[in-house]
Amino acid sequence: MCGKKVSKCCDRSFKMKEKSVKCLKFEALWDGRTWILPAYVDFSENGTILNIQAARDDTGPVEIFEGGIAIPSFVNAHSHAFQYAMAGEAETSKYGSRQNFWSWRDLMYKVADNIGPDECEAIACMAYKEMLRHGYTHVVEFHYLQHDPMGHPYTNRCELALRHLNAANRVGMGITMIPVYYNRGGFGQAPDRGQQRFIFRDLDAYHDYIDDLVSQTRHYPGASVGVGAHSMRAVDTRDLMQMAERLQPDTPFHIHVAEQPKEVEDCLSYCGTRPVRWMLDHLPLDNRFNLVHATYTTQEELSDLASRGASVILCPSTEANLADGFFSLDQFMDVGGQWTIGSDSHIGLDPFEELRWLDYGRRLRTGERL
Repeated sequence: MCGKKVSKCCDRSFKMKEKSVKCLKFEALWDGRTWILPAYVDFSENGTILNIQAARDDTGPVEIFEGGIAIPSFVNAHSHAFQYAMAGEAETSKYGSRQNFWSWRDLMYKVADNIGPDECEAIACMAYKEMLRHGYTHVVEFHYLQHDPMGHPYTNRCELALRHLNAANRVGMGITMIPVYYNRGGFGQAPDRGQQRFIFRDLDAYHDYIDDLVSQTRHYPGASVGVGAHSMRAVDTRDLMQMAERLQPDTPFHIHVAEQPKEVEDCLSYCGTRPVRWMLDHLPLDNRFNLVHATYTTQEELSDLASRGASVILCPSTEANLADGFFSLDQFMDVGGQWTIGSDSHIGLDPFEELRWLDYGRRLRTGERL
């Protein structure tokens, strides 16, 4: 930011380290619409932002944030908190072996098998603390580690989701839980052993779970619940259409889509069309829908997504780590597409680095520095 020190403090749930500080003065602050020059930010005793203004009548003490520019904090739009436990573990292989997304997935299954409720909460706490330190103040948790290691529901079937809510509450992070419907092992395939902790028996069981979690989430400030399907390969297409039909006007819907060439090829073989095109043709896509990755999409699909108002969630550090490929960002922005970022498997937890990866990927793809 032009060599200036940047503070990410504009989120309303920002917590001050020193409760005695009641006001900070910034050289400039972006409020989402315009720059405020200078900017005075008033805080309550517990650190909640009360007011942002360009002038201050109060004669109380003001701490000057020297050379400081403040911007709104970030939303981490896609997180699998439990995968923070394996960050870096998939980075070694025998000489000559060829690793890809699918070999990484096998290791992820093994890690997931060894995580219980206490470990789940501890890992989420560590991940959320790091997110908060780097400037994220809200996380969207794409949650599919649902059941015990044998695939059975816990006594409280929302146990692991609540552990994420506990973790977010402990560190001061806002959270949107997206419990994920996962019912297949692949297009037309039964689940395998590594997926049994993720599986819901059927769509009714999933919606019962959602209702239960919504009820329990009322006890957590700063928490909300959306819905999601893991991917087209993990959900029967009829169930996916029913989920979309039942979606409420103010409820977000998240889904992985078109992340890998094999996924696109399998969808073509099973459904007769590409995954994003199938969704455009069969689901009421609008601004409630958030498509994660969407790496392998055509120009026509991108234009149609933009016209419907559906968003794409990009996770550049994870997509690079898994050798997913480059999303066609320029083409999507040219047609007015909406996008945001997430840290996904938490190879990186800095939103500025995610944006840097995204821009560098675009430069490599286009050969242009804009």
